[in-house]
Amino acid sequence: GDYVLGERLSYKTEIKEIKKIGPDTIAEFTQNRILISKQYTLLDRDKSLYGNISEYFKQLFTISDDYKISLGLSGGVDSRILLAYLLRNKINFTTHSFGLTNDKDNIVARQMADKISFENHIYNTFDSSKIISMFANFLSFNPFNTGLDRVPYYYNLSYFGNKDYVFIDGQFGEFIRNELYKKVRILETIRRLNDKNLLKIMKHSIPPIFSGEILNIMQRGAEIQIAESISDYRQKYAEFMNFSDYLALLYHFPNKMARDQARIDEYCLSMMPFAQSILIRSILYPHRKIFNEKIIEHISPHLKHYPLVKNNKFYPYNRYMKIFMIGKEKFIGRTNGNSHIYDSTFHSNRLKEYILDETNSSKFENSFVFNVKFVKDTVNAFYLKKETTSLTALKYFLSFYMVPQINGLL
Repeated sequence: GDYVLGERLSYKTEIKEIKKIGPDTIAEFTQNRILISKQYTLLDRDKSLYGNISEYFKQLFTISDDYKISLGLSGGVDSRILLAYLLRNKINFTTHSFGLTNDKDNIVARQMADKISFENHIYNTFDSSKIISMFANFLSFNPFNTGLDRVPYYYNLSYFGNKDYVFIDGQFGEFIRNELYKKVRILETIRRLNDKNLLKIMKHSIPPIFSGEILNIMQRGAEIQIAESISDYRQKYAEFMNFSDYLALLYHFPNKMARDQARIDEYCLSMMPFAQSILIRSILYPHRKIFNEKIIEHISPHLKHYPLVKNNKFYPYNRYMKIFMIGKEKFIGRTNGNSHIYDSTFHSNRLKEYILDETNSSKFENSFVFNVKFVKDTVNAFYLKKETTSLTALKYFLSFYMVPQINGLL
């Protein structure tokens, strides 16, 4: 077998043993119990890997020649980062996508496969409804910023045939950018790889996409989305600085409105499969800058008096967040001590009522994935007995179970 972040890959029925792997923790949900374990990160064990993305990937992809990698390919930047690495290092791999052949992501994946000449298998029929349910619940974004909000998924699906295939999901790109950026400047390293090592690959039969016409179309699309977002925000959220509204700004908008990569590919299906620095500078960042300027101007103009917002239009709320949250906690007379700044989210009455109702429902009672007793004991300990030590386990459970429904709470 092979090891990923210190964990040995299992080549049995991973449908029942889907894991979330973070930089310091592993949460594994099986039929019998929830396992949460701390461990040393790969970078802690080998400081020489700092700044060397190629070596970092090699440590993660410790897969022998006997195994063939299958990359979960979509139209997003995350899976393109992995694709670029696999292409550049001439690693034996194929790609797979789930869903209908006319889904936007799958159209883009197919075009990339055709233009660059690699395999792409689209799985659009399933014999087991359990598989569909698993993918619907687990392979989606996590709205809780607990350090595991963007993590890689590693799984082997023996159901799809030979056991010599290791399936890797494209969210890994987001994982390395979010979790390691401050330590190893990972995004800058990726840019250097794109600029120097991938230049020749990018020139082979891949049409240019950053024309003035495309950029103008993108600009108009961004402006339309901004107008729609502001209108939607005004209708749904009355007070901008309410805690739940603030979380909505962080999570609801990016996941419902932004979809930067999907919007790019809607206009240009022949998008290059690499995380381009020009893409980030010319399209994504200006979009966010315009978006935040409009939010400040029309929704909460007093924010422009704060230096952390005034001088950072790309991500003003990320820098403003901690100061605001500390002030909010002092105002309502509750502090979380050394706990995460987001922990007060889990004390809200609406979330409490929802979770208690959900864990007492027949759907949850009959779940074959979770240890029902363990989860219910955790929920009751936190909400009814006020045992804050149960919060970590509660977060992990929510990150798996509540994702499809959580936006309705914010």
